[in-house]
Amino acid sequence: MWFTLLGFLRPAIKIFLIPLYLIKISPADYGVLALILVFSTLFGVVVSLRLSLSVNTFYFDYNQDESLLKKYVGQIFSVAVLVCLVAFVFISFLGEYAFDFIFNNESIVFYPLGILAVAQVFLSSCNSIYFTYLKNGFRVKEYVFFNATIIVFQILIQAILILVYDYGILGILIGGLVPVAIVFLYLILTKRFLINFNLESKYIKPSLLFSFGFLPVTFLVLFEKQIDRVILERYLDLEQVGLYALLIGMMSLFNILTRAYDNAIKPVLYQALKDEDENTSNTLNAMYGTYIVVGVFGLSSILLVGSHLHLITDNLKYLSITNYFPYAVLAGIPMILVKYEILVILFYKKTFLLSILTLFKTLVMIVLMILLIPKYGIYGAIGSLLISNILNFISFRVLNSKLSKVRFRYTKILYTIMPFLILLLLHIYLGGIIGHSWSSFIVFVFTLISFGVIEKATLKQIFSSLQSKLR
Repeated sequence: MWFTLLGFLRPAIKIFLIPLYLIKISPADYGVLALILVFSTLFGVVVSLRLSLSVNTFYFDYNQDESLLKKYVGQIFSVAVLVCLVAFVFISFLGEYAFDFIFNNESIVFYPLGILAVAQVFLSSCNSIYFTYLKNGFRVKEYVFFNATIIVFQILIQAILILVYDYGILGILIGGLVPVAIVFLYLILTKRFLINFNLESKYIKPSLLFSFGFLPVTFLVLFEKQIDRVILERYLDLEQVGLYALLIGMMSLFNILTRAYDNAIKPVLYQALKDEDENTSNTLNAMYGTYIVVGVFGLSSILLVGSHLHLITDNLKYLSITNYFPYAVLAGIPMILVKYEILVILFYKKTFLLSILTLFKTLVMIVLMILLIPKYGIYGAIGSLLISNILNFISFRVLNSKLSKVRFRYTKILYTIMPFLILLLLHIYLGGIIGHSWSSFIVFVFTLISFGVIEKATLKQIFSSLQSKLR
């Protein structure tokens, strides 16, 4: 349960801090921050090689012998440190040129903003290797201590630097880096086995090959989620980029919720796919229903929160994104279906085909954004996401129909999604009449009622799954 909770809190911390950001940070500065984080995230993934993924896999080849396991983890940790150190020196010299090439606006500077963001990504990638060692070994207390320490002190330091010293986005980046850096220094000073530069090929080579194999998929998934902000910066001002980044940031609550539910249903889903007997079709279609219910609940919650931003800030510029939320939620509906299809594709280990289809979706999205954003602004970006998400679902559904013999009930999707879709369209119409706040509340309440009436069996399955997860 602790692993699930912290897995939720780590990505959710940025969402929880949004009220703090809105108090002191302008939309334009928020846009600068979003673009800097895009660069640091993508560059960090390529450089760090996501070696924690390989440790997560190869851990079980060494866990029968603790001394051998520590030697393996130390070797990978040391490689990560060396790679990140070389990359940090490299980017320190070329970072300004990279920013000038990628971004149009001169407000997006590498020093000191970009270098702080890159440093945090590099140190976090090193720390994650040790955290994976703790997690796989069920060393719960130590795992919780380190992760909770980082989360708490990031919140405290950022709050002090933003509210007291008025450091703005510089305070956000410093507050994010300092706790991660302190934990990194503590680990290398107290966990001596983590630093071992007497590198041996038998430990390193398999992990590097594994990481290189997953790197294109990992990068492509992150690139697809980040590139929209870079495209927006080409055609719109930083204020519009900041408003869009806030909108997408709040929509990420949906990703966090579905990711947590993924972990809850994977064992049952994969067992059903493995058995593929006469009950598999019913099981998978029922689980599809539960997935849609969870996803729609998340989207209706986001719509409710997004329509009540006036309770968080009185900045009229930020409040203007209330008009975009219904359309962003509409674009999120096909993503519910996409995420479930991805779980099935991963069971069949078709990562190459997954990459190809994701690349296709990304290219379509980029072309649509280039065509639509100059004319329609943020609405054009949202429309591009909606169209590309629909195409993504269709391509994944066709692939899964080839991989599995399970009979797919299309009526199940329509039966489950249509009530929410109708309510969402009514919200778009009624929002201009009775106000977005009341309209979103009505949508949220009637969504719960409709699922309570027509999806009673589905809801029982969800609660049963959650109870078994928390035991």
